[in-house]
Amino acid sequence: MSINYLKKWGWIKPMPSTEQLKTIYEDRKTAFKENLEDRKAAFKENLEDRRATLKENYEERKAAFKENLEDRKATLKENFEERKAAFKERFSTTTDEIKDEFVKTKDEITQHVQEARTGFNQSVRETKDGFKEGVREAADEWKHVGRLVKGNMKQMVKPTKDDK
Repeated sequence: MSINYLKKWGWIKPMPSTEQLKTIYEDRKTAFKENLEDRKAAFKENLEDRRATLKENYEERKAAFKENLEDRKATLKENFEERKAAFKERFSTTTDEIKDEFVKTKDEITQHVQEARTGFNQSVRETKDGFKEGVREAADEWKHVGRLVKGNMKQMVKPTKDDK
């Protein structure tokens, strides 16, 4: 094959002159720099967009977390208040039951003591009355004995003339 044929079909290109090479080099260098700067700007813009997106996502997640946390706090507080109210109700019910049982037991004990006191007082009265009756009987007996003794004494001891 001939060189002219290859040149004709674009397989071989003629070597440009030094000036043309310098111009081509400068054009390519300028184009490369512009392309590089465009890519840097695009990269920075993409980076800033990604940062902004990440920041937005972070803020959204943070807000969602705070909202979730507040909801959980509210739920826990409601549960606590419900449990507290239930405990107070149980406590007051239990306390009322204990008070009622105490009052009932106190009344039973008071009634039992009153019955015992009444029985004791009645027993004391009966014993006292029995004692008084016994004392009266004994006194009467002693009076009788005293009369007998006095009468016997008068008969036993007759006064002498000297005693008079």
